[in-house]
Amino acid sequence: MIASMAANVILDGLFSKSLPRNVRGTLNGVMSAMGTFGTLVFVKCAGWSFDMIGAKSPFYLVAIADLVFLLCIAFLVCCGKLSTK
Repeated sequence: MIASMAANVILDGLFSKSLPRNVRGTLNGVMSAMGTFGTLVFVKCAGWSFDMIGAKSPFYLVAIADLVFLLCIAFLVCCGKLSTK
């Protein structure tokens, strides 16, 4: 959950700093729409895993998604593609 909130803050920060002003609104809208779509897909997958695997499986799904996001950010920082300055 914390990584999901961090993802929103990081993406908003990247968008505001690195996009030209004339496309920021459009891309923020696309980012918001994709976030909503991702939430819908996650809810569907979590419900399926709850029914088919068990009551703890949605929490494992969130933990795995947060770990993948953390590893992606760490990789981008280490490769110099994402500046921390």
